[in-house]
Amino acid sequence: VFMGSFVAGAVALADPDMSLGDHVSIILRDEILSWSSAAQPRALESSMLIAKVRQNVDSISRRLASVTGPEGGSSGVEQLIKNSTATGNLCLMSPMWHPWL
Repeated sequence: VFMGSFVAGAVALADPDMSLGDHVSIILRDEILSWSSAAQPRALESSMLIAKVRQNVDSISRRLASVTGPEGGSSGVEQLIKNSTATGNLCLMSPMWHPWL
């Protein structure tokens, strides 16, 4: 059930008609401005801000495409679930997350 829902959501978000990049750009722009104002006393140049937002949106789009696969298959999701439930990876998890196990 989880894998099917995950794939359906990823495919829907990856749809070009969804214009996910536009929505994510708005959120990322605000987050980057907030972070940069707290981290640096001087303002972030608009060209640098645009480049950072574009870079992050491209990264999100690539990750989403890798999860859905070329034909919208679930091989990326299967691998993601397999990696997240592997015993070797679970033992590396921060103790803060252990009650969830």
